[in-house]
Amino acid sequence: QVRPPPPAPEIINDHLEYDVEEIVNSRLTKHKPPRLQFRVKWTNYGHEDNTWEPIANVLNAKEAVRDYYKKKKRAKGWNIWEKLFEDAQP
Repeated sequence: QVRPPPPAPEIINDHLEYDVEEIVNSRLTKHKPPRLQFRVKWTNYGHEDNTWEPIANVLNAKEAVRDYYKKKKRAKGWNIWEKLFEDAQP
């Protein structure tokens, strides 16, 4: 069966924006200092299209990040992410 193509991304402030369906994982990179990344499941895309994204790319998906930490019962992780989110705001 052939899957229909996913919807085109929205253009917001001259940047392509895709809709985050769910955060499925997180990790710290080996950079110095480590950088937090999230594994993103994109709306209307298959799991094979999931990508690792830096915090800057999920700032508009605060609910998805909150749900991820709530599901994983990682309140401390949410508190750290929320601080990083606030710091990343212009």
